[in-house]
Amino acid sequence: MAESNGNQTFRQQVEDSISQISQVIHAALRPLPEQTGDGTYLPDANTQTGIWNDLSHVGIRDIETLIEVVKDKSSGSFVDDKDFLMERVIQVRSIAS
Repeated sequence: MAESNGNQTFRQQVEDSISQISQVIHAALRPLPEQTGDGTYLPDANTQTGIWNDLSHVGIRDIETLIEVVKDKSSGSFVDDKDFLMERVIQVRSIAS
């Protein structure tokens, strides 16, 4: 059995070495980051998205703005520029992203 353990250990070392080599090759072939400006990579695009996740990042005032937009769109009425609704929507968009 000692020989079997020796083979297991050797096999594990070979697998680990191959895995490390594979990681180095993968990192070397990966394109350099250009979007951040500081040489770091952007987080993976597999982050959680959705309306509930987005709403968890906005404040009460922002939710009131979104409710007002939905009411205006559903009623079909014109938007009053004096309410600065478009400006508030832009602010909500910049917070959510």
